[in-house]
Amino acid sequence: MNDQKLDLKAIFESGIPYDKWDKGEKKEVFDTNYVDALLSRTDKEYLHGVERHVPILAVCEPWCGDVQRQLPILAKMCAENENLDLRIINRDEHLEVMERYLTNGAMGIPVFIFFNHEFVEVGNWKARPFVCRQIISRAKAAGELDEGKKAVTEIMDTTKDRLTVEELKVLVDRSISDPEAWRLYCEDAHERLKPYASEEIINAKTYEDVVDLYHCDDNIQVLLIQDALDQAGIHYFMQMFQDRVWDRVLAMDKGVAVVQVLEEDVERASKIIEEVLLGDEEEEDDAEE
Repeated sequence: MNDQKLDLKAIFESGIPYDKWDKGEKKEVFDTNYVDALLSRTDKEYLHGVERHVPILAVCEPWCGDVQRQLPILAKMCAENENLDLRIINRDEHLEVMERYLTNGAMGIPVFIFFNHEFVEVGNWKARPFVCRQIISRAKAAGELDEGKKAVTEIMDTTKDRLTVEELKVLVDRSISDPEAWRLYCEDAHERLKPYASEEIINAKTYEDVVDLYHCDDNIQVLLIQDALDQAGIHYFMQMFQDRVWDRVLAMDKGVAVVQVLEEDVERASKIIEEVLLGDEEEEDDAEE
């Protein structure tokens, strides 16, 4: 498929708004899921603040369970602001679009494609939240696809589909980004994600000898441990985790950073980190008293 021949703007303009899209025998399911979709006051305030036109093209089929679950969430978000312009096309009538948005070679739906006000594509969202797609991929590789699907359903039920809302808000934010906004985001991302290390450890030959030692719980721990290792003359590398949202939502906290040290320094560094953590706990106890 030649993407240059795919006129997504024309396809979008041929799409159907949610309230007019034929939901067939599943209309009651769509209606129920629309009512049940959770939007917080913060969500609504954010969506109300969108001042630019955001075209969103949804590739769907009413018989698909993921479409029945996810499309009403997006539709409810778009109903908060007329600038969020949702149009729907049926997958089987637009296979040329699906060829461009395959998921691991499969025509998985729904696919939500986001554009900015000048109709430049800024990103897309496929079928399920990112962490759920990862679980499915891993379960499939392990030969336990059915169990993976059950686990994903449980996660989405437990979180009340809030993962979907948060991911879709990120795509809306991309769509309305201006020069000032993207530069601020870039600066913030650079600051949060940069690796912290003693200079001597950052070279290919030395880094081969580092091992994971400790997962920091918060950014204060990162600074305390960094200072302690610096004072002890221990070479270290602190890799900041890039995405924290899934850990928080799913209570699978692995920390905000992993401390890596040379294998020869593991024992000494472990004692230093233990002392840092013990001292931190004592300060908290004093504060409570």
